[in-house]
Amino acid sequence: KKVGDVLTPYGTLQRQSKQRVNGLELVSVGRAVVANDNKMREQQGTCLLFCHGPDKFVEIFRSRTQKELERKLKRRKKRVREKGKDETAVSTEVTAEDEFRALLPLRINTKVRSVCCDKSYTAAAAAEARVLIGTSSNSLQVYKIDLVKAQIDTSKVLSGKEHVMMEKCINLQGHRSGVRWACFSSDDEMILTTSSSQAKVWNTRSGSCIRTLDGTGYGLCGMFLPGNRHVLIGTKSGDLELYDLTAASLLEKLQAHKGTLWSLHPRPDGKGFVTGGGDKAVKLWEYKVKRSESGSASIGLSLAREMEMTDEVLSVCFSPNGKWLAVGLLDSTIKVFFEDSLKFYLSLYGHKLPVMCMDISSDSSLLVSGGADKDLKIWGLDFGDCHKSLFAHEGSVMSVRFCPNTHYCFTCGKDKRIKFWDCDKFEQVMVLSGHHAEVWSLSIAKQGTLLVSSSNDRSIRIWEQTDEMVFVHLEKRKELEEKLDASNENVGAAAPPGKLVGSGLDEPLDSAPVATGADSRSMVGAERLMEAMEVVKLEKQRWAEYHKAVEREKRGEEDGADDDGRGLKALFEAHAGHVKGAAIPEPAKNPVLAGKTSAEYVFTELQGISAAARTDALINLPFKYAGMLLKLCEEILEEKLNTEAVVQTVLFLAATRRDQITQSRELMECVTRLRNQIRRKVRRQRDEIGETIAGFRCKIGAGELQKRQHFYTEDDSSKMEWRGNGVGEDRNASDPFFVIDRRGTAAVAASSKRRKKA
Repeated sequence: KKVGDVLTPYGTLQRQSKQRVNGLELVSVGRAVVANDNKMREQQGTCLLFCHGPDKFVEIFRSRTQKELERKLKRRKKRVREKGKDETAVSTEVTAEDEFRALLPLRINTKVRSVCCDKSYTAAAAAEARVLIGTSSNSLQVYKIDLVKAQIDTSKVLSGKEHVMMEKCINLQGHRSGVRWACFSSDDEMILTTSSSQAKVWNTRSGSCIRTLDGTGYGLCGMFLPGNRHVLIGTKSGDLELYDLTAASLLEKLQAHKGTLWSLHPRPDGKGFVTGGGDKAVKLWEYKVKRSESGSASIGLSLAREMEMTDEVLSVCFSPNGKWLAVGLLDSTIKVFFEDSLKFYLSLYGHKLPVMCMDISSDSSLLVSGGADKDLKIWGLDFGDCHKSLFAHEGSVMSVRFCPNTHYCFTCGKDKRIKFWDCDKFEQVMVLSGHHAEVWSLSIAKQGTLLVSSSNDRSIRIWEQTDEMVFVHLEKRKELEEKLDASNENVGAAAPPGKLVGSGLDEPLDSAPVATGADSRSMVGAERLMEAMEVVKLEKQRWAEYHKAVEREKRGEEDGADDDGRGLKALFEAHAGHVKGAAIPEPAKNPVLAGKTSAEYVFTELQGISAAARTDALINLPFKYAGMLLKLCEEILEEKLNTEAVVQTVLFLAATRRDQITQSRELMECVTRLRNQIRRKVRRQRDEIGETIAGFRCKIGAGELQKRQHFYTEDDSSKMEWRGNGVGEDRNASDPFFVIDRRGTAAVAASSKRRKKA
């Protein structure tokens, strides 16, 4: 059926708001109290319509009863008669404008997200309605509306609130906006969190809110002072705000930086802290005791030292041994200074985008940093060398923290995830998912058993360490399966190949879209490639050891034997005759390779994957195996195997793993060699194709020329009409003549003598 067969247009209700409608709530009321000439009367059969948009009020409409509709129709006819018109022209059809009457709106202080009416209460209480409203500030508010006053006072100013009374409001727990910072107290019993307009202190065990500090600035960082009775908050405006938790009052407010105060970190000895801001300054502060006029003492802040930097300071951090001060700058560098003299010590280069966060391990030997380039870098503080650069998140890395007394660390980023890393083995251990928006900050308890994270989804999550064993390979497989499930059935258009000089392709070719969803075939293909590369790796190791032993034997060096006397020397002595310079036996051939070389074996496995699943198999390859495959492609090209499949593989890996390849010098050199090899191969194939095409054209032209030529004998040529000296004249034997072929072209023929001689 069509919509017109089921739904019939009834009319339009004019709203006060010009914004779109976000929700409607229609409530049937068994009885209602209506007002007529300031007299309340109870009538049956009515309903209430609640309508709200993206603004700060809820519009209310009440349906008229049958008697009210009859009176409205009579008044309409009366007005028509007073104007001297025929009352029969007045329509008696009831529309939505006649059916519903607008009441005074319900106005609140924040934007409305949802509305729900208590139907049982509205039906029981004739003159009142109870409404539950969800607001954009993450609160629930219950209002009681006096329907009698709402309809009597309609002619008055609509901003009046005499007909509305708030009964309850649930807004004590949680933040009204995204939580930018979270940190533990020194005894791990409390957690401090900050947001755009308030800060909260929570009980770690119960999760209840202990204190709410309203009226704070936009808190970007914070910390507990020694004793855990005061908190310090750094704001977006560059202020330092010191609060007393006992009285929940502001003790002191200082203009610490002229720009944004991005980071602060306590000194290891507990005597002060350091701040860094957008005014290119690093400031070291100390605690002091202030006395009021009444003689009472309180804690205060004083500036001890200041240091100017070359760019904005985004992160500061003390080493646990109190020896160094690390500063992360907007110019993507990290400067390390001696804490006592503030003299320069190290400069760490490597990030492509600004350094957002960093932390130093408990033994002060490692520094980890995260940046807007999505990378996690592990540095050694002895010489300032970069131990490893890891692709950490799909968005900017916002916070990084070391676990106490370990080389494990946690990171969080804008990809809504928290990741656990092993900085000694340079591998990811596990992923924690749960947040629904960007994760801004995280902190680890002093005991290392609790982790707190804050997110832009206005939530604060506490993670607890368990006794369950974590297997890295299972976690990697789990993460891979999640990515495959998320990307399943996704189809993307493949980029068309570019113009190749000399290929005759002046315009890019159009290509069909390539399916990028993963299935069982692509998973099996990726596993086959990884197994093949592992076999090749072991085979190369065996032959490398063999060649190394041969070289040592040539130099007359003894092979290092084990404690049991078995070694190369023992092997020679075991041979009969003890022939000097006897050949070392070659390693046994691997039956898995089936007589093929390493390059041929990997190429066979690559060719065994269908073209539809090959792309997904390459996507599913870990970066370790992708680098191995790039190196093996060099050997495949040298052995003159199928160039097309290898070129497609190299180009795809270079495009999808570009960020990771550019960070490895070894792979960059490999890609450069591959580029030169591929160019030579493509040019050679282009020349071969050109020669083949030229040969075919020559052959076709020769055939066409043979079809166009006709040879005549002397008798046939003498009978032809001579047109050289005039029509009808005899031709001399020495004169040339013309032969007309099938296409009408003229050719000069030689004389008969010359033809005979020829």
